[in-house]
Amino acid sequence: MEKTDGTLQEVVEFLQYEAKVPLARLVPYNIQIMLLAVFFHFSGEVGQEQRNKLRDWFWITSLAGTFAGANTTQVRKFIEEMKAFAEGKGELSYSDERARAFPERFDLRSARVRAYLLWDLQTFPHRMNSDGSRINVVDQLATAHRETYRHIITQSKVPGASSPANRIVMATPPGVSIRQALIKLAEEGRTDILDSHGVSLASVEHLKADDYAEFITVRQHEVAAREKDFIVSLGILPSERAFGEADIDTE
Repeated sequence: MEKTDGTLQEVVEFLQYEAKVPLARLVPYNIQIMLLAVFFHFSGEVGQEQRNKLRDWFWITSLAGTFAGANTTQVRKFIEEMKAFAEGKGELSYSDERARAFPERFDLRSARVRAYLLWDLQTFPHRMNSDGSRINVVDQLATAHRETYRHIITQSKVPGASSPANRIVMATPPGVSIRQALIKLAEEGRTDILDSHGVSLASVEHLKADDYAEFITVRQHEVAAREKDFIVSLGILPSERAFGEADIDTE
């Protein structure tokens, strides 16, 4: 029990500080926690190169949906592979994996959406509210995660309204919508605030014209392109489709 307690502490520290996972509920697959525990149980002194490979393994398996629907035989294989890697007798070979498409629907029950959120949190760490004050997204997610990412376009019948690209973390004054706040920030030239959320001036022009569907389309392509750059940097193939269904596949 003492050994297990220490091992789990190592897993938590790895997820927090190296994989940049701020909250347990955002881990895409529970099996990843178990496999990380296998690694730290059987490993000795862990060098930075091995940690980097483990970090890439976490991101690749999250984005590719590697553990979706894993059966007992596959889980046993994953455990044996991780044990061998921990002992320096094997490698984590996931370079032939292909990432799943950018999710079309924001649903935290989807591992692909959780992976997107982890990327989003890492990519935009210094967000600001409409008044320029800093936002602590992690604290908000810890207390009210369903309300943290607010809709920009609130009309559900607008095409793409359920996309993660139609969500943003920002507090606005009473009676002021996110859409109105973004338009005002663009008019005031507050690109620093817009950039902290990954919102471009080009996309806001569609908000000004009340072309909500086009705004979502433009922002979806902009965000997906940035995430794709990250996927390629991991050494795996991006999805053959730009956008796809957010499968409900967490345990």
